[in-house]
Amino acid sequence: MALLVLDHERSKQGRYDCLICVKAPTPTFNQSTKSLDSNPDQIRPQQRKRRRVSLLASVREARRSNSCMSAYADFLLHPIVKIVVLLGFMTLFVFGAYFASNVTVNFQVTDYTPNDAQTDRYSFAHRDFFAQSPSGEFSANVFYHDLEFEDPNTRKEMESFRMELLNLGNHLIPQPYWLADFEQFVRTNNHTTHLTFAQQLDLFLHVDAFQTLYGTDLIRSDDNDKKLLRVREGIVIARQLDDARSQVDFLVEQRRVTVRNALNQNLQGQVERAFMYFAEFPLYAHYEILPRELAIALVCSVVAVVIVSLLLLPHITGALLSMLVIIWVDVELIGIIYLAGYNINTVTVILLIMSIGLVADYCMHIVHAFLHVDAMDRRGRSKLALLKMGGSVFLGGLSTFLGILALSLADGQVFFVFFVMFVSMVLLGVAHGLVFLPVVLSYVGPDFVVMRNKMLESTRRLSTRFQLSSSLKNDSSSRRSMMDERFLTSVQGFKYSTSFRNSTPNNNNNSNNNRSSSSSNERSVANLSVISEDVSMKA
Repeated sequence: MALLVLDHERSKQGRYDCLICVKAPTPTFNQSTKSLDSNPDQIRPQQRKRRRVSLLASVREARRSNSCMSAYADFLLHPIVKIVVLLGFMTLFVFGAYFASNVTVNFQVTDYTPNDAQTDRYSFAHRDFFAQSPSGEFSANVFYHDLEFEDPNTRKEMESFRMELLNLGNHLIPQPYWLADFEQFVRTNNHTTHLTFAQQLDLFLHVDAFQTLYGTDLIRSDDNDKKLLRVREGIVIARQLDDARSQVDFLVEQRRVTVRNALNQNLQGQVERAFMYFAEFPLYAHYEILPRELAIALVCSVVAVVIVSLLLLPHITGALLSMLVIIWVDVELIGIIYLAGYNINTVTVILLIMSIGLVADYCMHIVHAFLHVDAMDRRGRSKLALLKMGGSVFLGGLSTFLGILALSLADGQVFFVFFVMFVSMVLLGVAHGLVFLPVVLSYVGPDFVVMRNKMLESTRRLSTRFQLSSSLKNDSSSRRSMMDERFLTSVQGFKYSTSFRNSTPNNNNNSNNNRSSSSSNERSVANLSVISEDVSMKA
């Protein structure tokens, strides 16, 4: 709105739109446009001819566009065509809902890289050979900190936590474990039983094999106590994590085991003292929250559109119809995501949320035009709404399509996803706005009109009276004949009294005759007016 105000001020000052610091030259003829318009005889013939040709061209263009849209509206609002349109769009929605139910959540880092990039090969190698082996095994790390490792009970809880994590897999995989090797070392060396835990651990790490295996995983203090501060241990879990659902399930299960363990009680807002970490856990957490965030964002966006619709559209039915079409299109877009081979990820979620505003733009213009035109019935109002805003909505969709056409040539999966989704938004939005919505409005559009046409309102009243009289025609034939007789009698009495008054000679009773004649005239006229009004209401 602020930009529009500034542009209006620029236009008033006569500045160029592309170079606002330069003013346009003022007209040299008649000093102003106002004097030019007020004195049309002073306009030169060439200028007058040029204006006339320009006006005729604009009128012809407007008539041509209106004639095309009028022919389209007549074809679309034909009863058979309307039924075909409703069945077609309902079938499209059913298929869209079916495919939308099969869409999955997934994300690939390679979607952000150019096609055939060298980094993609490294990503694929890491996924195939390091992150997950063909047998379904993957390696993770378990971390311990802020614990009293000297306490035997603490070490028992550590062993219990490790076993619970291993039980999340399909079967146990034996791996070198520092605590098991340490306890075996203490049992086999009797001279270490009287030493402290720090001294025993120091002797344990003096063995070259143990130093090689666990030296970097046991973090000790630098002082003379050599206290064990943090422990990291490797763990291998045998479990297939092929899709996002299994990955999210595993993340939730290991989180439940972590929170339930005795080492993580009474944290008071601190980080867990024992937890497992895997390199792809952030991606799993992304999969976990993505459907919920998508649902919340869509609901909030639709509610916001409905609130704005209630402010701009003066009828609740128009706002509800706009909301219905937006939900309809979003379901179909999710189905297109499945058919195109894409998944629900950050890119597609952003595009789905953006589609709400784009589709609302196409729909609300038609509903707004429907509420501001008046006709004899809903079909006529739908046609007038198409004539008023159909061309603008179509041009808006065409301009959006041309604007995103360049994305089809971009090098990268994410750009092509943007192109496919935007093309789908434009096609579905324009189709629902110019095809589906006018047909629905012709059936269930609101009767409310912002400014009714008084001539059409009187015509509707006359049509209602005519229908009422036609329905009562057979039942009131005898009554109408009686009324006709009374009407003729009254007319005859009126004529007789008038002729008698005119033909009576002047005598002494002239005033009495005049009074009787006038009273008779009044009664005849009153009876005539009542009967004529009754006849006009019934016939």
